[in-house]
Amino acid sequence: MYNKKVLLTSIISILLLLILIPAISPTHLHTDKYAYSYGFPFNFLTLYIENGTRFLIPNLFSGRITGWSLNVSVVGNFIIFYFALLFIFKKLTNKQIE
Repeated sequence: MYNKKVLLTSIISILLLLILIPAISPTHLHTDKYAYSYGFPFNFLTLYIENGTRFLIPNLFSGRITGWSLNVSVVGNFIIFYFALLFIFKKLTNKQIE
């Protein structure tokens, strides 16, 4: 029913893009608290942190996270990546057969 290779590739792609793409514009909440949203193409992870950076990894290890929110948009990202990669893999295998 589903292709395991495409499934794992889409999950890894989402995680890599989450780590590599910085937050575009943090939302300033209070004097020193910001909300950084991550995810591509839809933002699905929001970190609330005091004086953070735009990248995910330094924010995770800074110890200044005051809260976080995981959105349902991760499902939309997964669906987009899964079907796009499935289409690409099918095209590649069809060209190899010819």
